[in-house]
Amino acid sequence: MMHILRNPHFYVVFAGDLFLFALAHVLAYFIRFDFDPVMVQEGRYLVQALPLVVLIKGAVFLMVGVYRGMWRYVSLNDLALLLRATLISSAVLVSVVIALYRFSGFSRGVFVLDCILTFILVSGVRVGIRYAFQRQWLGGKPGKIYREVQRIRAPILIVGAGDAGEKTLREIQDNAHLDYDLRGFVDDDPAKIGKAIHGVRVLGPVNELPQIALREGVQEVLIAMPSATGAEKRRIVEVCKTCGLRFKTLPGLGEIIEERVSLKAIRDVNYEDLLGRPPVVLEEEGILGYLRQR
Repeated sequence: MMHILRNPHFYVVFAGDLFLFALAHVLAYFIRFDFDPVMVQEGRYLVQALPLVVLIKGAVFLMVGVYRGMWRYVSLNDLALLLRATLISSAVLVSVVIALYRFSGFSRGVFVLDCILTFILVSGVRVGIRYAFQRQWLGGKPGKIYREVQRIRAPILIVGAGDAGEKTLREIQDNAHLDYDLRGFVDDDPAKIGKAIHGVRVLGPVNELPQIALREGVQEVLIAMPSATGAEKRRIVEVCKTCGLRFKTLPGLGEIIEERVSLKAIRDVNYEDLLGRPPVVLEEEGILGYLRQR
């Protein structure tokens, strides 16, 4: 907790969230009463509740650990933590209002709307910040966006719309040094064809790769199927060779663990990928000893 409080950026983020807590409650109040001017006279209940809203939600969000995360890497786990903090803080807030005022004059609907709006606002801001970093609108050097527009990006397809394909797509989107323009996925699973991953569609099966590549103007393919058998990879390579497509592959999990290859590594397909088994290592010393002086 102390290392968070020492970070000067924390206070900016925390102040922003306090403002969102107050805004959510005010919006909930006016939405509940349809923005009716007649209900303004009942604003004393809003004034009574607002300090409690800001204080309780700020304390709960801090204790739950919401501010340990980095906004530029917001994930589903972070959103789940935000939902948890929102529900707990709303439950504590209602309990305090009941204890202090026995809910006399307060609208229950306001607190339900307040809970919903709080989650929408705090999570929406964080997702927006992540999107801005992903699009290079934040955290880049001056002139970076202009250079990105001028850069020529190679159109490619990814073979494999699974976990490896999704990670490859995210790396292409997040890494400004990868000059790739992803046009779509190719996968043999009928259930995936026509669907999309992060807005990028699965265009068809491997057999239709030549037609898809021609239609999309693609000359290079990334094979994102680390767990595929040698036969499956050979089939994909043959299709690529038939239509003159360049092809590269991602490292397998064994390479990452044993050979310390980066998850970001993209390399040419080699014979080991097509074997479907580890290569045979010859005992060179023994063979030389057997052949010596013969």
